[in-house]
Amino acid sequence: FGDVMGGLATAIRNIDGTSPEMVITNTRDPGRPEMTTIDKFIGTEFRSRYVNPTWIEGMQKEGYAGAGEMRSFVEYLWGWDATAPEVIDDAKWQETFDVYVEDKHGLGMEQFFEKNSPFAYQDMTARMVETVRKGYWKADAATQKRLLEEYIESVNEHGVGCAEHTCGNPRLQKYVIDEAVRAGIPVPAIEGFQRAMEQATGTGVNPAGGAAPNFAARNDRRMAESLAAGPAI
Repeated sequence: FGDVMGGLATAIRNIDGTSPEMVITNTRDPGRPEMTTIDKFIGTEFRSRYVNPTWIEGMQKEGYAGAGEMRSFVEYLWGWDATAPEVIDDAKWQETFDVYVEDKHGLGMEQFFEKNSPFAYQDMTARMVETVRKGYWKADAATQKRLLEEYIESVNEHGVGCAEHTCGNPRLQKYVIDEAVRAGIPVPAIEGFQRAMEQATGTGVNPAGGAAPNFAARNDRRMAESLAAGPAI
């Protein structure tokens, strides 16, 4: 239902400047169905599943498929933030970073992704960087630097995974390079990232980064609405 609700909320907000109240029929407890606001429903899902160490441990047992579910969660989070930004706040993004990048629960997240799907982790860190770039998440400087380091290191070590929001997004590539320089990330790492991206996409980062801004804006909206599809988050 996310594609319908998120797209509808975006359309209404574009008309009158405010998002509509969104509620869903919550039948998680069949004996006590209720109408639940979307922010409450997503908040419950977020806490009980996606940043819950028990759920994460279950996904780790699934190996590659579990890594894919974690990646999908971050994509759904972004989809909702882009189409209904009042539902996803900075605290949810920070918690996601703390759990999956900083490994606050001590679940061996780095080792898990390295063994099962390094590209899932690469896509997740890239999506978080993109969320910061677009202004949906006001992450602090330390968080931004860590995300840039993780993303750049992954590309240098494993190559480019080429998700839709990475290879098809020259503005993100340019942003990563510019912000990495500002953050003081070592030049060889930045240059390695740029070479890998240019080889994967067949074009230079700087010229591509300034191309077709109007098309890119429309494409952003289309991707965000499609990403909101699937589970609540």
